[in-house]
Amino acid sequence: MKKILLVEDEQFLSDLYAEVLKAEGFSVETAHDGQKGYETMKKSSFDLVLLDIMLPKMDGIDILNRLKKEKKLKLNKHIILLTNLSGEAVLRKKGHIEVDEYLIKSSLTPDILVEKVKEYLK
Repeated sequence: MKKILLVEDEQFLSDLYAEVLKAEGFSVETAHDGQKGYETMKKSSFDLVLLDIMLPKMDGIDILNRLKKEKKLKLNKHIILLTNLSGEAVLRKKGHIEVDEYLIKSSLTPDILVEKVKEYLK
């Protein structure tokens, strides 16, 4: 069973995304703030991480920068950023961090999310 970490502070979205992904047979762990997401990514290995950028306690880019500096980033096979920032803003903010993709939450339906996750975990 493929393991997914969902780091999302909006409770409704976290519950919705986790529910649809579990229904597709994925194992889903959640974190609702950046600190918890960081600690979880540091200690475990996931097939895919869905990582919000704007989070309480530590933003998604800070999480990735810290993990890269600690050489723990490769524990997680695929990372998709979730954001409502424009693409250009994301690219400026993420700097030199390699991620597989970023998805705009305001246009992300559950079906599109499942399709993207399957694409990376096939």
